[in-house]
Amino acid sequence: MTIVDRYGRPVTGLRISVTPQCNLNCIFCHTEGLGKEAEDVLMTPQEIERITRVAMDLGVNSVKLTGGEPMMRTDILEIVERLGRLGLKDLSMTTNGFRIAELAGDLRKKGLRRINISLHSIDPAKYAFITGLRDPERGRLALNKTIEAIKKSIEVGLDPVKLNVVVLKGVNENELEDLIKFA
Repeated sequence: MTIVDRYGRPVTGLRISVTPQCNLNCIFCHTEGLGKEAEDVLMTPQEIERITRVAMDLGVNSVKLTGGEPMMRTDILEIVERLGRLGLKDLSMTTNGFRIAELAGDLRKKGLRRINISLHSIDPAKYAFITGLRDPERGRLALNKTIEAIKKSIEVGLDPVKLNVVVLKGVNENELEDLIKFA
């Protein structure tokens, strides 16, 4: 049996939100869903693996881990390892990058193939504003951490490393050329 969408196309990709929690408060994020009590109802790594196995039996061969911020999970390495052993064609993650520099090598070894990292500005003050950090110094430190995550992801062989940018009129639309040059 294969899962198909309403147009009869096979569904081969699955997005799994592993947590609603995030360490940022981006101005465009709706922060919908579960609140802080969510930790009590999160799927375990075993449950995530089981759901993925069932989905694979139905034709899914690609999984993207999302959130909130997936790296907020203290067991993210176990989740990636469990899914990395299943023989998926693709295992990826969308992240703000805050823990990637320290974990990129382990994530890659455990089966993560590619990554999408949010980088909405390369201007520290704008980065602080967009991510809800407010303080330009905190924005500078956070932006540096994100840039370090991008570089480390490339270094360990995650491929491709994609950048997610939300373009906001009156905020960062004048940075498009600089973001493209950075990329």
